[in-house]
Amino acid sequence: MEQTRLFNMPEKNPQMINISTNLIQKISSLTGIPESKLKTTANKHGVQFIFHHPAALALTAKQAEKLQLLKNFIAEYNETEYLNETTQLNSSSKAGEYFKTRLANIKDKEHFEVAFLNAQNEVIATKTMFEGTINETPVYTRIIV
Repeated sequence: MEQTRLFNMPEKNPQMINISTNLIQKISSLTGIPESKLKTTANKHGVQFIFHHPAALALTAKQAEKLQLLKNFIAEYNETEYLNETTQLNSSSKAGEYFKTRLANIKDKEHFEVAFLNAQNEVIATKTMFEGTINETPVYTRIIV
């Protein structure tokens, strides 16, 4: 008889389990969130769920603040790694991949972002112009212009 896996997730390989376990231990030590709470959540929904839905963990204000700082750090580190090389946005697919990477960890609200490019379409800087709610972001053209 075949067992039904939760959320139809594929079998995890041992290396991934070790990485997840180490990551959970580090998150716990940095944020003060009990390791057992993190393990239970990660086993049910995956490690990313911890960062995308912190309210589901019933955290203290201090724990939530530390988790948000850690999430911001990871996002900024990933962006730094991505921009370490010269990034050219000379096609819509490259621009899509760039913003997909940049916004990968932002799930709680919409963002309107602008990439500033030089004459060779290389990214000089990227700025979040507006932040909205979970389903909309007001964009004011007078500010963009």
